[in-house]
Amino acid sequence: MDFEQAKRIGDEGERLVAVELERVAPLYGLTVLNDLLLRVGPMTAQLDHVVIDRFGVLIIESKVRRGATIKGSDVQKHWTACYPGRRNATLQNPLAQNREHENAVRQALRQAGSPLNPDFVKSAVVFAEADLSQLELDSLARSRLVDIAGVEGLIRARHDFALNDGSLSEADIASLGGLFRGLDRSADTVVVEQHVAYRTSPASDVRPTGINIARPRGGGFGGRVSGALVDLTSRLVVLAALFGLLWYFFIGPGAPLLTDFLLSGFHRANPSTAAEQVPAGPTVADAKAALQEIDPAKYAALASPDAPTIATVPQGTTFTWEYVQASGSTAQVRSIALTLDASGQVVGVSIE
Repeated sequence: MDFEQAKRIGDEGERLVAVELERVAPLYGLTVLNDLLLRVGPMTAQLDHVVIDRFGVLIIESKVRRGATIKGSDVQKHWTACYPGRRNATLQNPLAQNREHENAVRQALRQAGSPLNPDFVKSAVVFAEADLSQLELDSLARSRLVDIAGVEGLIRARHDFALNDGSLSEADIASLGGLFRGLDRSADTVVVEQHVAYRTSPASDVRPTGINIARPRGGGFGGRVSGALVDLTSRLVVLAALFGLLWYFFIGPGAPLLTDFLLSGFHRANPSTAAEQVPAGPTVADAKAALQEIDPAKYAALASPDAPTIATVPQGTTFTWEYVQASGSTAQVRSIALTLDASGQVVGVSIE
């Protein structure tokens, strides 16, 4: 499937989801924006739908896989669309794709001077005309992936995974809507061309090519002799260049340079002469270890321990995870935040 065909199918899926979002918007006080193109530094991010309500920003990725059964899990990088009587097709895990969109939105808002609490930016995926029953997802991922019939239920259950108190006012919602309209670059032909070029570039198929020395293609003995001479000449040229380098670095003027280079490598590797390294700040591993020590039960319930939301605060760095808390026959998604200072010491803990 070429880019134009994929775009036509994708546009149809976006249209179906947009119609459903517009239907439920007045019922739940939503501001709905469709097909936004953001530019974040050197990168671009195309957002199918942005829903703004009292819980913040909900980024929705729409997918169309007509008649396909979608297989995969929340931790796999790629999923498989299985079509009856046809070969399978792979697609990027849309949940992982949406995490990139969340980060792009947070960064774009920061660059615009209007940073938003990470808990107010979440995402979901809506599939059209596909069977989702064979996906292997945890409860959090399952709550963020629906078909078109489940769009209203997704909006109705926003409070279950928005992880905030829904405190945005109507003025806040209107301000965010205007800000996103201002950030949209879908009418900027330069940004659009950059985005399309990135989407259509065959980067995964590019391979470095060697330099081929032309050989005579004439037949018979003369052609074979000419080809052999060309091969011999090219090999002699390579050998001569190699011997020239060896002489230069081991006997000639380059010998002191090689000695200095080798000694500098030794000094860098020697702990006694190595420059003192400045700590780069707490890592995810530091935060995980601290959380395991503080509350092992909460750590065991984390949905994605290796992928917390990270934010810089005056006290240091805050790592926020989501976890599922079961109570009887119901389960709720909660959050836990851990703040570490530059040395990795815990200076704050917030458990919902």
